Amino acid sequence: MRDTTKTKMDLINEVAESTGFPKKDTSVVVNAFIDALVGTIARHERVEIRGFGVFKVKSRKGRSAINPRTKQMMNIPDHLAPTFKPARFIKESVKKN
Repeated sequence: MRDTTKTKMDLINEVAESTGFPKKDTSVVVNAFIDALVGTIARHERVEIRGFGVFKVKSRKGRSAINPRTKQMMNIPDHLAPTFKPARFIKESVKKN
């Protein structure tokens, strides 16, 4: 399996090509979508995109960990973290490929 990375610009180009919309317009839409998604998650609201997955904020318990740089023990306090749970279709697509 080859590890590749697609950037936001790569996705904008792909969407623009498949829809026929200009890249400038596609960029505005993609950026607005990302801004809306981030804003909703920042307000601790759940975002469900059917057929894609669910974004939400989870509470993580504090724990002790070792700093890999200094090798010293440190405490990580309770905190909130954004999470993503992919839809079953995505999980199955990954397994097939």
